[in-house]
Formats: sequence, structure tokens, C-alpha cells
Amino acid sequence: NDGTPRLVEISAAVINTSSNQAQSIFHLEDITDRNKLQRQIVEDHERLLALINASPDFIVFKDEEGRWLEANRACTGFFGLEEDAYRGKTDQELVEMSASASIDALKIFAAPSVNFLESMTQCRSMETLSGRDGSERYLDVIKIPIFNPDGSQKYLVVVGRDITALKKEEQKRKKIEGQLYQKQKMEAVGTLAGGIAHDFNNMLTAIMGSLELALMKNDPENPLCHTCRKVYGHAEKAAKLVKQILLFSRQEIIELKILDLNTLITNHLGMLSRLVPKSIAIKAELDSQPSIIGDSGTLEQVIMNLVINACDAMKDGGNIIIKTRNVIIDEHQSKIMPEASQGEYICLSIEDNGCGMDDETQKHIFEPFFTTKGRDDGTGLGLSVVYGIVKQHKGWIDIDSEIGVGTTFSVYLPSARCNQGEEKLEKS
Repeated sequence: NDGTPRLVEISAAVINTSSNQAQSIFHLEDITDRNKLQRQIVEDHERLLALINASPDFIVFKDEEGRWLEANRACTGFFGLEEDAYRGKTDQELVEMSASASIDALKIFAAPSVNFLESMTQCRSMETLSGRDGSERYLDVIKIPIFNPDGSQKYLVVVGRDITALKKEEQKRKKIEGQLYQKQKMEAVGTLAGGIAHDFNNMLTAIMGSLELALMKNDPENPLCHTCRKVYGHAEKAAKLVKQILLFSRQEIIELKILDLNTLITNHLGMLSRLVPKSIAIKAELDSQPSIIGDSGTLEQVIMNLVINACDAMKDGGNIIIKTRNVIIDEHQSKIMPEASQGEYICLSIEDNGCGMDDETQKHIFEPFFTTKGRDDGTGLGLSVVYGIVKQHKGWIDIDSEIGVGTTFSVYLPSARCNQGEEKLEKS
């Protein structure tokens, strides 16, 4: 009546009357409102699909029999499923369709229990699976049962969020926190060890002085002198042990001057070759001009202790590679390595292909008297001394180790280009 165009559906039928006359019947129905409602439903469905496809989360709708009804592009792309081809399929059928989808991976979309849909409650879980490229992925998965208003049909909605990046950041943060805690613990142990060593050293000085007086005042053939010499020998060993503890606690005086690290290694290589067993090959790969500010005597001890440690990890023989390289530590690297500072450094690395170390061993490797050897095979101070010497040179040590593959100790020392001149470190 208002002149607005209307949509009409016309139906026609031909019937025969009792007098065998054909008549036509026409039925006209105004379907304008119905058509408008149908278009609205289609538009709403398209908007819903656009919404779930825009989400970076994996979204899946499944019926009560576990058949896939709808999935967004994030989900089909991750599992390598063709769009629309998944509809009406079970998890097992999808695995047979896609070589990149595994039943273990698709299980994250399964209902967690037979009675789950009856419970009308959602559940949440953390899942780990392999991506199409083989990398490990972490998903935060929420499963929600959905009921129609009449309660006739039941659905399962699964939403999976890829939190791999967050998980890796959390792992990195925990690793840095662990390194920082270890650094603080080593500082505390060093302070304690240094204090005890000084007191013990004073006692040893008195003991050794008294023994020297006893030896001077008695006939060398006197049995007492023989006993005194034995005690004095043990006291000297104890004094060497104290010196190692003082090196760990950075309370020994060292003389610093400009050194060519390559020359130091080359001059020391012959002696190291004689030191290692014949079943172990040792070689050097040296960068150009690795000048540092350091004490040659203590740095030689660092190299020797690390080489001995590498030998101990290769009972059946292997290879040791000593490397030097110039590196620049930027702001990003200094944040992920708690002991690092920005600047130019020389990296001295000792690499072996021995048995490797687990994470727990690496946590304690620099602690005084910690050792994986037997009681009679070492004091457990070798790597503690290395740690103390490197810290005294204002450097730090990084460890890369894998069981059955080998270990690399990387010692970072400030480059001479950043620290011109000579310096003397006194007792703290």
C-alpha cells in the first residue's frame, strides 16, 4: 500500500475438474520478511566466520559424536587441513586426510571424559605438541560444552591459544633468575671461603714456623726431625690448597698487563699436548689480535684446568679445541647474560666431545669442593679456581653442554682495546 517493492513467491498448479476441464490455480505469498530474515541469517553467519577467522587462537566446533562442524583458519593452517574438507569428519578421519596432522595433536580437541558434555562445565589444560615444522609448541586449551535452548543437541567448543612465545620467555626468565641466584651464591661462598682461608693461612704460618724452628734446633738424624719434615710437607700441601681457595675468592694479588692471548696459548700448547693422554687430540683455532689485560700466570692456570677437565670427560679419547675470537656484547646480549656487560671482549673457549653434563651438574660446577670424581681423584677446586681468576679479570664464563655430545667452556675477558694501560689488583 505504501509503494514499497515486495518480494512475492508464486506457486501454480493445474487441476482437472469433474467435467474434465483443466484449471490453473495460483498461490501468491509475500516472502519479503522471510527473505530479509534469511539474508540476515547468512550475514550473521558470515560475520561469525569472519570473527573466528580473524582470531589467532585455534577455534573448533564439534558435535556430540566428535565430528568437526567448524574450524577457523588458524586451526586448519596449523594442522594442514583443507578448508571445508574437515566438516563432518572425526579426529581419526582427519589424520588419514592430512599427513601433517597427528592423532596425538588432534587429541587436544577431544572431550576430556565421557561425562564431560553432561557436566555443563568447562575445563582448561596446558598441552604440548609438535608443529608442522617439528618444533615444540605449547597451547593453553579451554573446552566448553554448549547446549541448544531446547537441550536437544550438544556441542563442544574448543579454543586453543598458542603460548609458545610466552612459555619460552618464561623459561628464559627462569634461566636468567637461576644464573643470577647462582652468581649471588658464588659471591657469598667466595666471601666465606676467603675469610676462612685467611684465618687458616695464619694458623699454617705459625705451624710451619714452629716446625722450621724445631728442625733448626735438632740434629737432622733425630727421629723427631723426620716427623717434623713429614708434618711440614703436609702443611705445604695445605698452604697450596689455601692459595687455590684465595684464587677462587679473588683475594690473591695478580699483576695485570697487556697480553696477546694467542701467544700465551701457542707457548703453552706444547706442554698441554704432553699433559693430555695420547688418545686425546688437542688443537688451537685462533682469531687475529686477541689482546687482553691479564695476568699470564693465572690465565695459564685457567687454560690448564679447563683442558684437564675436558680430558676427564673423555675417558675413551676424543678432541679438544682451544679457540679465541673477538666479540662485541651489545645491550640485548648483556640482558640475557646476568654477568655480562656491554663492550668488546675476547672469548677463549675450550671445547670437547666428551660425556657432557646435565643441568644439575652445571648449576654446581664452580662451587668449591664440588666434584663428579671419586674422593681420591681431585679436590673439586679446579673449576672454582678458574671461576675466581676469570672474575678477578672482570670476565665471566658461559657453559654449553649436552649429555653424550660434549662441553664448551667460553671464557669472556675484556679486550685490551677497551682497557689500555696496566693495573694492579690488591687484596680486597
